[in-house]
Amino acid sequence: MVNPQYVEELTDELIETLKGLRTAKQSLPRLHPAVDQLTYPVLQSLADGPRRVGDLASAVGTEISTVSRQVTMLSNHGLLTKDTDPNDGRAQVLSLTAEGRKVLAQSRDRRNALFQQLLKDWSDNEVVHFTHHLRQLSIDLAASPDLASLDTADEVESGETE
Repeated sequence: MVNPQYVEELTDELIETLKGLRTAKQSLPRLHPAVDQLTYPVLQSLADGPRRVGDLASAVGTEISTVSRQVTMLSNHGLLTKDTDPNDGRAQVLSLTAEGRKVLAQSRDRRNALFQQLLKDWSDNEVVHFTHHLRQLSIDLAASPDLASLDTADEVESGETE
């Protein structure tokens, strides 16, 4: 079992990191008026190919009604298309448009440039090890059945502390 002091230090640092990332994101100008921290995951989830609304909601971890509103806005701005599902004429399949792919690429390039600057004093080995541990934490979070019961889950998500 991990020393509780180390766990507390880790969670404190994660909260500070999330705050820092949120501040950095808020200080950057939007690449597109329809893309913000709530709609970006929708676009990102469509990067690997078309999805139905329900599958998209599961992928971004939110309610279908919320994703539907986001999809309508993104579609109205020309970032994604809604087509009839060939397997079920009652359903729609969502896909990125060329403009949607362009906005995603610009966002990824900007994010990578920011992290390239932030990590300028890190060795490749340090980045590889940190990425490995961060990936493992993400996997463990996704697999945790107890995550929903944590009182602090909202604090971590919002970047707030006690």
